[in-house]
Amino acid sequence: MYNMAKDTYECDFCGWEEPWDASDDGHGSMWECEDCGKHFCTKCFTARWGRKAWDTMLHAGLIGSFETSRIMCPECYGEILKDYSKKEGA
Repeated sequence: MYNMAKDTYECDFCGWEEPWDASDDGHGSMWECEDCGKHFCTKCFTARWGRKAWDTMLHAGLIGSFETSRIMCPECYGEILKDYSKKEGA
């Protein structure tokens, strides 16, 4: 969420707040999900899915063998991963 009074963004998952281009050793950077529009920090994504999943999504554009060029929040990533797992199991 954007805080106009402070010109900062708040992580919709943990509440951490920072300017858009800032970075923090604990939370990383702020991102916006290209599917749902929620703001999230690197820490919230990696806490849920791990650093390998983050690096793969960010740099390789992959979820399993599913190609995507989108940045996704932990929730949307989980939905895509769930859908991908269903297709792989079918």
